[in-house]
Amino acid sequence: MSFLHHRKIYFANANYEAFSDFPVLFKVDNSAGAFPDLNAYNNLSFHAANGARIPWGCKEFNAGGVSVYKINVPSIAKSDTDYCYMYYGGDTSTEDKAGTCDSAVMVETPMVDYGDTSHVEDWTGAFTPTKKGAGEPASASGSMGLCQDFDGSNDYIDIADAGAFDVDTELTVELYFKHETPINYIQNILSHGVINADGWYLFTTSTGDAIGVRLNQSGATQAQYIFGGGFATGNYYLAFTLDNSGAKTVISAFANSITKINEVTSTVKVANNAARNFRIAIDDSHTADTSANILGYLLRISTAKRSANWLKAQDKILRTQDYVTFGEQVDRIRSYVNPVTVLIKDYK
Repeated sequence: MSFLHHRKIYFANANYEAFSDFPVLFKVDNSAGAFPDLNAYNNLSFHAANGARIPWGCKEFNAGGVSVYKINVPSIAKSDTDYCYMYYGGDTSTEDKAGTCDSAVMVETPMVDYGDTSHVEDWTGAFTPTKKGAGEPASASGSMGLCQDFDGSNDYIDIADAGAFDVDTELTVELYFKHETPINYIQNILSHGVINADGWYLFTTSTGDAIGVRLNQSGATQAQYIFGGGFATGNYYLAFTLDNSGAKTVISAFANSITKINEVTSTVKVANNAARNFRIAIDDSHTADTSANILGYLLRISTAKRSANWLKAQDKILRTQDYVTFGEQVDRIRSYVNPVTVLIKDYK
């Protein structure tokens, strides 16, 4: 590789814990030419401090504007001084750009159109999430690059291999989205099941002021309101873990401006529903709430119980977007420069 420039990317991780195989999304703002020669989405490469290449993905590229990238950092220390390298300009990278952070990640969709307007991308490569129809939901722009606009008219995205989303032991669901207009009906945001059937759901209340996780077993709805009130319009990072390894399901939850951390033990053990697709939606099981509007930015589901620090760090990455800072640009000496001439010039 012969990139023309590089910078260090620093991680604000002193308040959390050491991470391994950690996904980091961030913006590269080239509107003022701060990243010269970055003129293609793959005109760059990422490397750990030891030189090892880092898998990455591009959520949106704008040569003269703001681009959004994701890197999977092999390790990040509990500090604000740990870093990796970003090389850019003058070359194109050929490394695998579809890698995910670790083997526990089942699906990781940046909510961008993939191939056509009827599908969205999955960075794991394991699934092909399918929209309700062409342009339903529609591609839109948001706070973290391109996204999907769920307009309240029964828009949804399905992932067909639903058995993968059964809660056999542990599951973590992370969702970053914007609540644009109030929801005036009970709405499923994520679902693996149907109303009054086995499965699990993340949903809003009918007044749009709370988020709940519902576990169903044998047709008996078990609602667990583990996020508090104050679900106003704005950007939200929501996450919950389901621990199904014991006699009953333990739910832990995190949200930015609602309730930070909460944990409950359900009254029943969640019953899986392998026959049902996993669905990202404004609930299509009821009459459409045409006033509702949600912009979906990112969904990640893992077969692991992520720690509270993991969830808090991801909130800083996705919602507050101040986890990453760039060091100064370092330019390499271009091959056509005669070093002897440079020395003579400097001497004079």
